[in-house]
Amino acid sequence: MNRSAKFAMVFLALFSLPFCGFGIAAVVKGATSLASGGDSQNWMLICFGVVFATIGFGLLGAAIFGPRKVREGDRLKLENPDQPWLWRQDWAEGRANSQIKGELIRSWIFCILWNLFSLPMFLVMPVEQFKRQPSSLLALAFPLIGIALVVWAVRETLRWFEFGKTSFQMNSVPCVIGREVGGAIQTHFTRPPSHPVCLKLTCVNRLVTGSGKNQNTQDKILWREEKEVSPDDLFPAPAGTSIPVQFHIPVGLRQTDATDPRDSIRWELEANCDVPGVDYHDVFELPVFRTKDSPMSEPPQELAREQAPPQDFTPTIQVKTAPDGSTEFYFPPARNVVFASGLTGFSVLWGGVLWFLVAKRAPMIFPILFGIFELFMLYGSLQLWLGTSRVRIGSGQLELCSGWLGWGKTQIIPFSEISSIQTAITAQQGGASGTPYYDIQLVRTTGMLVTLGKTIRNKHEAAALALQMHHLIFPKSQAMTVGAAF
Repeated sequence: MNRSAKFAMVFLALFSLPFCGFGIAAVVKGATSLASGGDSQNWMLICFGVVFATIGFGLLGAAIFGPRKVREGDRLKLENPDQPWLWRQDWAEGRANSQIKGELIRSWIFCILWNLFSLPMFLVMPVEQFKRQPSSLLALAFPLIGIALVVWAVRETLRWFEFGKTSFQMNSVPCVIGREVGGAIQTHFTRPPSHPVCLKLTCVNRLVTGSGKNQNTQDKILWREEKEVSPDDLFPAPAGTSIPVQFHIPVGLRQTDATDPRDSIRWELEANCDVPGVDYHDVFELPVFRTKDSPMSEPPQELAREQAPPQDFTPTIQVKTAPDGSTEFYFPPARNVVFASGLTGFSVLWGGVLWFLVAKRAPMIFPILFGIFELFMLYGSLQLWLGTSRVRIGSGQLELCSGWLGWGKTQIIPFSEISSIQTAITAQQGGASGTPYYDIQLVRTTGMLVTLGKTIRNKHEAAALALQMHHLIFPKSQAMTVGAAF
């Protein structure tokens, strides 16, 4: 560990001492006052003391035990300077440890801190305050959120004890771009599951913008593949149960990269299964890299498999042959009810906050900023509920009409001005574990993009539609330009 890192650890230890001292002093004073008959406000002092002591001892623990982890990481980097997939101990041993333990720790830290801050505010507020100002009842939202956080933390704890310490045993390290990712998840089921295990392999671009209090972290899904493993395909293992994993990583995707913490690439394997009690859920970070074994282009059979919809697929986009012999693709309204309902519900809640700011005559800047954001959410909600597209391909041209409920501007693009058809993830619901939605895009010879259809939930449906459009426009072509979705 270099000198700057040592200085940082010493500074962190010194910085933590005032928090520890103030926290302990506050707890002692509050407890002493309560023992001598003090009022209930001393509970607030105790709670704040516990919060400060927790922060202080947490920082002190990081300063004491952190250097050991840093030294281990530095040793692995020195031993394998050109093999970043060996810079983590679990990767070097051929496995990826579960990230659920970190989620468990974060849930309890956030739960404890939130409740220690919010509950005292509620307890010391007199009942008369609620009678005089009914708007003060909004303060009840804070302890209610605290109860929800307790439920979340308890569920994470039960999940940890139910399934034990899990890991993904990789067939080879690293996972090579353009090749197969194979291995097995080692977990424990008290009873054999009756539902399939849903597996997701995701390439995530983590972007950090702003700084300080204005810092924002966004997980953008660049690529996602999903599979289901039947309960019959699970097999016994020393830890309890093994879940087989097999994915193909297409050529052209970005490799694991943490050199820039503000623009990093992570590959995550996620597993979910409905079981009695607490549902099974696991997340593993995988070492995915481009090596000498990575092919230069995608094999035709893999490209065809990527674009083929599953057998139990239910289409959401209507495709039919028009009377003039052209092929028509119709993207109906309200194709994604869950996505639309979620955004609409959030818009309603945000509108309530906006109304409260206006009613309480908050400084004008706040209603203006909240109002602008509300307008964007309302437009997005209406687009999800009412937005339609109609694409007609034939007679040497593509005709596009997009708008609301079938009404909108019509564009006519000759085949000679079309370079390719591709798909791309342009919207998602949630973070890295959320749901991506795909757009079908037309690339003009000038490089300009034209969106033909929006927010398709099923990746394989989007790929199959794009491939069908491609063959209608370029009937002699055997390949399709692969977009960001693949």
